[in-house]
Amino acid sequence: MIKFPKYISENGSMCHINLGVDVDHYGDGPEATKFSNERIKKISWMCDADVVELDFSKSANKIYAYPTQDMQYMVVLLIGMPEWDSQNCVFYDEKGTEVFRPSLPELKMWSKPEISKSDFRFGAVNWTEREDYLEFWVDRIYEKRLDDFFEIRFFNYKTLTWDEENWLRQRY
Repeated sequence: MIKFPKYISENGSMCHINLGVDVDHYGDGPEATKFSNERIKKISWMCDADVVELDFSKSANKIYAYPTQDMQYMVVLLIGMPEWDSQNCVFYDEKGTEVFRPSLPELKMWSKPEISKSDFRFGAVNWTEREDYLEFWVDRIYEKRLDDFFEIRFFNYKTLTWDEENWLRQRY
């Protein structure tokens, strides 16, 4: 089981990952705000008596990570290298071994055939009120910048399936 997950920035400062539904991953207050602006390059946690640390210094400009609600998997989003990669989501088990890379879901908001899935990436991951589900933000990259809108999709990490019925359109 994953315990005490934390972010580690490129300058070595650490921040425990704030867990819960509708919470800021970095917590509240000025220290959390300061940390959220740093480039996060590593994550670590305890599993049994071992420290697990994953270093993404060479594979991403920044990472965004969050454990599943049952604390069995750490979900990591690799942001920025390779630039705007649509396969930027990786599930790691509690020991730090890569176990799964979900594909982007069939998008509801952008269903035109001329829009390629390669124009999208996973932008955030969060807990939801729904048991066994994670909330993913799917961003569209348009002319090398983020679109103003993103699609929220729900992923069942136990069955490895996307909820095709429930989704949301949001604006940054």
